[in-house]
Amino acid sequence: MYKELAKTGVTLSLLWAEYCTKCELENTIPYQHAQFNEKYHAFAAAKKATLRINRKPGKIMEVDWVGNTLSVFDVAAGCNVNAYVFVACLPCSMYRYAGTFPDMKSNHWITARVHAYTHFGGCYAYFSS
Repeated sequence: MYKELAKTGVTLSLLWAEYCTKCELENTIPYQHAQFNEKYHAFAAAKKATLRINRKPGKIMEVDWVGNTLSVFDVAAGCNVNAYVFVACLPCSMYRYAGTFPDMKSNHWITARVHAYTHFGGCYAYFSS
């Protein structure tokens, strides 16, 4: 069922309807819809299965600051300084970019995104609805 749910247009309700049809052909009593959902979710939790989020390739770049700060040696200052890690990922290909910055202020947030777009060979386009 987990593999089926990964397909476009397949829902748990659709799988339940198919299950009911199969039960009818086999002359067995099917689970009710709520019970069917409960059993699937219990199975998914036990197997640590997750629901996939459908995305079109090249449409989204996921970004965030991650983890703890790193201690980086600053040659100009001659001492260790904290560095914040920025990560960007293209979710369909899992192609990623990471960079370090002295803080998480907006100027570095913008610079980090520009570096990521450059790394991926893409450009930033803003579309308003």
